[in-house]
Amino acid sequence: MTINDIASDRVGPMWSPPYFGELIRESMDDVGWNVTETAARCSGECGMLSHLLKGKSGAIT
Repeated sequence: MTINDIASDRVGPMWSPPYFGELIRESMDDVGWNVTETAARCSGECGMLSHLLKGKSGAIT
C-alpha cells in the first residue's frame, strides 16, 4: 500500500476542475455570444480569447 492509496481512502479521488476555457465557452453559449462579441464585451482581443478557449493559453490576471 502506498501513501497515495492511503490518502485516496481518506479523502476520496482527487477532483479535477474544468479548464477555464470550457467555463467561458459554456457561458458564451448560454448567452449566445460569439468570440468577437465576448472579447469586445470583456475589453479583450479575439485572438487571445480564441487561444484561451482552445486550451492553448491560460488565464492571466
